[in-house]
Amino acid sequence: GALSEDDAFVSIIDGDGYFGDIAPDGGIGDNSGDVFVVSADYSCPVGHEMTFELTVGTDGGYSANIVFDLAIGSILSYDPTSFTVTTQPGIIEERYLTLTNNSDNPLSYSIWTEIDILSNDNENGWSSSEGIKKRPEPLGYRNPDHGKAGAKYEPYFPPIITGQGGPDNYGHRWIDSDEPGGPTYSWIDISSIGNPIYFGSDIDDGNSGPLPLGFSFYFYDNEFTSINACTNGWASFTDGNSVEWGNPPIPNSEPPNNMLAVFFDDMNLEHGGTCYFYTNNTDTAIVTWDHVPDWRQEGIFTFQIILVAPARITYQYAEMGPGRLDECSIGIENQNGSDGLEVVYNASYMHSNLAIAFYTDWLSAFPASGTVNPHDSLDVTITFDASMLSEGTYTGNINLQSNDPNHQDEDIPCTLILSTIYDSDVGVSAILDMPDTMFNGLEYSLKSEVSNYGTETQTFDVIYEVYTSGSSSAEVADTFTIVDMPNGVDTVTFSRTFTPTVDTTFEFVSYTVLEGDLNNSNDTSAVSNRSFSFASLWYGNVDGSPISGSPNSNINVDVYIQCFEGAYIADLHVCLGAYDQYIADLISDIEGEFYYPITDWEIALWTDPFGHPPNPEGWSSQSFVGYANPSGPPNPWLYFDTPTRILTFVVVSVDNPGLIGDTVQCFGPGLNPELFMDRTFARDTTGIGYYMLNENFSELCFIAGCDFVPGDVNGDDNVMGNDVTFGVRYFKGLGDPPPDSCWNDSTSSWLYSAGDVNGNCQFTGSDVTYLVAFFKGYNASILWCPQTPPAGYAVLSRNIHQTPATLPKE
Repeated sequence: GALSEDDAFVSIIDGDGYFGDIAPDGGIGDNSGDVFVVSADYSCPVGHEMTFELTVGTDGGYSANIVFDLAIGSILSYDPTSFTVTTQPGIIEERYLTLTNNSDNPLSYSIWTEIDILSNDNENGWSSSEGIKKRPEPLGYRNPDHGKAGAKYEPYFPPIITGQGGPDNYGHRWIDSDEPGGPTYSWIDISSIGNPIYFGSDIDDGNSGPLPLGFSFYFYDNEFTSINACTNGWASFTDGNSVEWGNPPIPNSEPPNNMLAVFFDDMNLEHGGTCYFYTNNTDTAIVTWDHVPDWRQEGIFTFQIILVAPARITYQYAEMGPGRLDECSIGIENQNGSDGLEVVYNASYMHSNLAIAFYTDWLSAFPASGTVNPHDSLDVTITFDASMLSEGTYTGNINLQSNDPNHQDEDIPCTLILSTIYDSDVGVSAILDMPDTMFNGLEYSLKSEVSNYGTETQTFDVIYEVYTSGSSSAEVADTFTIVDMPNGVDTVTFSRTFTPTVDTTFEFVSYTVLEGDLNNSNDTSAVSNRSFSFASLWYGNVDGSPISGSPNSNINVDVYIQCFEGAYIADLHVCLGAYDQYIADLISDIEGEFYYPITDWEIALWTDPFGHPPNPEGWSSQSFVGYANPSGPPNPWLYFDTPTRILTFVVVSVDNPGLIGDTVQCFGPGLNPELFMDRTFARDTTGIGYYMLNENFSELCFIAGCDFVPGDVNGDDNVMGNDVTFGVRYFKGLGDPPPDSCWNDSTSSWLYSAGDVNGNCQFTGSDVTYLVAFFKGYNASILWCPQTPPAGYAVLSRNIHQTPATLPKE
C-alpha cells in the first residue's frame, strides 16, 4: 500500500507498506513488518487533525483508496503508577502525583477519583443522600412567615431518618453525630474570643460583608480568603450583598451561591441574639449565631459553622427550638447552584446538641484538571482522608485523562490501609520532667519518653529542640540514637541542657526520625512553658553590705522583696533562721514591724520563735506568714518592680564584748517542721504556683559602739531644741562643728554621728529637718548610722534594748 497526504505540518518519511498474503473468505493482513513512518513539525498545534489517503493494491489488479484522520497530541509521563498508603483511622495523609509533559505542546489533563463506598440502606423513610431527584412528594404547603412582605407558600416533607448522605456531583458527603463514625458534638464558645458581627442598620435581614479568614479555604475547587455571614442562618464565600430569608431547596441557582446553609431560615436579631466571628488566622474560623430567634419568635437558636483549612466544614447546633425546627434548609452549594448537597429541606430532622460534618470521598485530587507547560512538570496533591473511616483496607482508582494519544485514559490503583498497629512505628510519647514554670538562670535537663509502637525492633534517632515561641531558630538542639529498641517504652536523657535567661515562652519539641516509619502522626511531642525571673528576697541590706550590730543588742533585719512583671504574690512565708553562737534570741511581734501592703493582708502575723539559742545545738527560726484574698477587696497583693521593704525582723545578739570585729553569716532560711514552715515560699495569683525565691542574706558585722548620744548635736548629753539651733548655726558657718565624731570603717572617714539622726551615715541639713520633725512628733524615733552605733543606751523608741560595749569617742 502507498500512504499519501497534503498537510503543511506533516511529512511522510516512509509511505510504502506491505500487508502480506491475505487469505480468502475474511482473511486479514497487516503491515506490522513494514510500517508507515510520518513526522509532525514542532509548530503543529495540539489537537490539529490531518487527513491521510491509503491506496491498497493486489497482485490480482484490485485496488482501493482508504481515507483516515490522525490528531496531534502531547507526550505524558506520570509517577508513581500506583499508591499504597498506610496510616491510622482519623488521619489525613497527602501524596503527590507528578505529571510531566515531554513534548513541545501544552498537555491538558483531567482527573477523576473512584472508590468503593459503603453506605447504609434506609428502608423506613427517605434519605437526603438520594438528593433532590429522589425527594418524595410534599406533605403539603404552608406560609412560614405569614404577614411578612414577600412571604410565599413553601412545601414541607416527611422527616429525614438518615444520619448521613451524598455524594453530590463534586463528591461531597455528610454525616452527623447521631451516626456511628460521625463527628463528635463539641461546642466551641467564641463569645469571649470572637468579635460581634456588624450587619449594618438592618439586623432582621443583614449581611456582614467580607470577614477575612486569615488563610486559604477551598470550596468546590475554588480558593477563598473571606466569608460573608447573613443574619438568616447562612454564609457565602462570595455573596456579600444578598439578605435572602426565604430558604430554598439545595441546590438552587438563585442567590446566595457558594453557600453554607447552616440553618437557613428567616431569623431576626431585632428580637435578641448576637452573631460572632472568630479566626486564629492560621487554619480555623468560626461563625456563631448565638440565641437568635426566628421571625415569628417561635424558637431561639444557637448554631455555628466551623471551617478548618484546607476544606473541612462542620456545622454544630447547641440549643435549638423549641419551634420551627422543620422549616429550614441545611446543606452546601457551589458557585452557580448547579451542584450542592442537601441535608434537609423543610422537614423534621434538627435537634439540640448535634454536629454535621461535610467531607469528600477518602480519595481526592487537587487540582483535578489543568495544563502542564511544554517540558515542565506539575504535582497533583492526592489526599487520603481517613477522618471518617474505621480500621480496614480501602481500594480506589485515579482515572487520568489527557490529550496524549498514547495516554488518553490511564488508571492509577490506590490502596489505603488503616490500622492501629504497624510493623514500623516509633515516636516520642511525652516530654518528661519539664516543670510548668521555669526560672531564669536555672539549668533544666532535657528528657523524652520514647515508644516503639510497632512490632519490629528499630534503630532510630530522637531529636530534642528548644525554641523561643514564634522563632524558627532552635535555642538548643540535640540528637540521641536508640539502637535495636523492641516494642515498648524507654526514656532518653540528652547530653545538652537548657538554661533560660529571659522572661518569655519556650517551645520544647521532641521527635523521632525513622526511615520507613509507617505512622508519622505520633512522631512528635511538644509542650510550651514560660520562664520567669526569680522573685527576690533580701534579708538585711539590698546592696549586700553588712548589717552593723553590737554584742547584747537588738539588731534590725529588714526584708525586701521584688517580683517579676505580671506576677502578684497572694501568700507568703518568710523565715529567718539562725545557726550560730552569736545569736541569743529571735523575737516576734514585740519588735518586728510590718509595712504596707502587708498590713492590709487578710492574715499578717509572726509565728512563735522555734528553737532556743544560743547554738550550736541547732537551728532557731522566726517566721512571718501572710495571706491576701485574691477575690476580695482591696486585694493588696505584693508586686514591686524594685526592692521594697515589707517587714523587719529583730535579732538579739549574745552578751559578749569580745565579738567586736567579727563578721559572720548568721542568717538563713529557718526550719520549723512543727508548723510545716520548713522553707521560705510564695504563691501567686496567676496560676503559676510556687515561686522560686532568690534569697540574699547580709552578714552581721559586730562593731564597737561610739560614745555619743544620738541627736545630741551640741554634745551636752541631752537631746533638746538647742541641738537644732547648734546644727543650723554650723551649716550656716556661724558655729562650731558637733563635738562628737566616730570612725566609719566602711567609708574610711569620720562622721558627726550624734548629728546623723536619720541614719543615712551622713550629717547634712536634712538631719536638722528630721530632728525638728522628731520634736514635733512627726518622726517616731531618732536613728543612727548602722556602721557607728552609739555606746551606752538612749531612751529613744526602738533603740531602748541596746546595751553595747562602750569605747571612747574621738
